[in-house]
Amino acid sequence: MRGKISDFGIPEIFQLVASQQKSGALTIRGDGRETVFLFSDGMIVDVQPDRHRAQHALLGNMLVAAGYLTAEELRRILVLQEKEGRKIGEILVEKGKISREKLAKYLYLQVKDSIY
Repeated sequence: MRGKISDFGIPEIFQLVASQQKSGALTIRGDGRETVFLFSDGMIVDVQPDRHRAQHALLGNMLVAAGYLTAEELRRILVLQEKEGRKIGEILVEKGKISREKLAKYLYLQVKDSIY
């Protein structure tokens, strides 16, 4: 599907994807930004934020600011992420740094920040 956000509101697009249990990538461009949302069976499974996204909006930095990680722990986890090719949230849950519920909360905040 292609179109302009002025033709479809973002909530309506997400609702359509969810109700039809679609899988794939949704790229939203505007105001000099580009964000890619990945869906599987209608659920958002990943967000690939704009390269120019503010550093405070990155998951690791959000968790440091909230006190779940130190800057040094984040640095080590990012090295591990690069080496293993896994998602940072996966590593954080596995290492017991955050619960799946907290990860979901911060991913939600990250998605919300990406949309607005």
